[in-house]
Amino acid sequence: QMYVATGSVQCVNERSRCVQEPCDLFLTGMNEFLVQREANGRSELTVRFEKSVVRSFLLYLENAGVMAFSMIEKDIVEAYLIVLQSK
Repeated sequence: QMYVATGSVQCVNERSRCVQEPCDLFLTGMNEFLVQREANGRSELTVRFEKSVVRSFLLYLENAGVMAFSMIEKDIVEAYLIVLQSK
């Protein structure tokens, strides 16, 4: 599998399963979101899937130069949706 990190693509060995995490601010926000999802009764499998989706989006934001939630704009989200459609 491949993960995008600050503009460069890194290969990840299947055995090591190293997973790139977003910057501290985004990581804190993501973890707060996931705690809420668990508190709302989501299954562990659902929460793991949501974590993967949110992590990918946050890494995309970082690569786009967005370093705060307040900087997220409609055009950035639309551009990310186009990236998802291509997958």
